[in-house]
Amino acid sequence: VLFLRIAETFYAYRPACPACGGSLEGAVLAGETLGCPGCDEAYDARRAGRSVGSAELHLDPVPLLVDEADLVKVAVRPAAAAMAGPG
Repeated sequence: VLFLRIAETFYAYRPACPACGGSLEGAVLAGETLGCPGCDEAYDARRAGRSVGSAELHLDPVPLLVDEADLVKVAVRPAAAAMAGPG
């Protein structure tokens, strides 16, 4: 998971570039824009990871929760619950 902090807000995305399929490891955050180190595609981190240049591309967001102690946590279901399905 790729974690970003812009001002006081946290964001998380799966670390793969939808344009080239490469890893976002080593990506540079310039202001609100995250640049892929493999293909230079740029994504707006505040706007759900939308590509700056290609409307059909966006990063895959990971939901976050902030608890009562202001701790940021990844909001995913436990593996056993996910495998069992709903209900």
